[in-house]
Amino acid sequence: TESRLLRAMGEFQAAEESAMKALDLGGKQRFIRIDAHIACGEARVELNRIDEACQDFIIAQGEGLDNRKVQAVCNLHLARAYARKRDQCRALHHHEEATRHVAHVDNAFVQSLAKTVDKLIERVDFYIPFSSQKLSAWEWEKRLHGFLADWAKHRAGNEGEPSKLLGISKQTFYNWKLEGDSVREQPSTHE
Repeated sequence: TESRLLRAMGEFQAAEESAMKALDLGGKQRFIRIDAHIACGEARVELNRIDEACQDFIIAQGEGLDNRKVQAVCNLHLARAYARKRDQCRALHHHEEATRHVAHVDNAFVQSLAKTVDKLIERVDFYIPFSSQKLSAWEWEKRLHGFLADWAKHRAGNEGEPSKLLGISKQTFYNWKLEGDSVREQPSTHE
């Protein structure tokens, strides 16, 4: 579609507008509406409007409940969007849902998207690659602190209780969260 071509050229705002136009022109044609919502969500992810993108994917998913390809694609996009938003619980949930459908879809695009999302989801959990040639203990300590802060925040559901889950003070929790944020913004030093 035109929207995807515009997105491939880096013209994300125009891609969103094109998808919205397709949505208007598609009327009641179910698969045009599904495709337009997915294309709109893809553009909005690139525009870093994650919540709106997720709404688009959820609408498309709802309109294609009886179609494994639609379910796979929407769940993969939702997993990717939530991972980008650092909402690990939702990212993992949608990744699991996608995995159930991807196995039954023989489509090169879906398989490629699944591999991309699989790699992204691997980064949601904390692990230190044993195969690394060089490690910075300070960097990995900060990454661990960041992971623990994110985990506790998602488990507790608010900023007031995560520190209790970890058995640390609120100040230590916020320091760990800041440490994690700082290393996420820097390239890794391990090889």
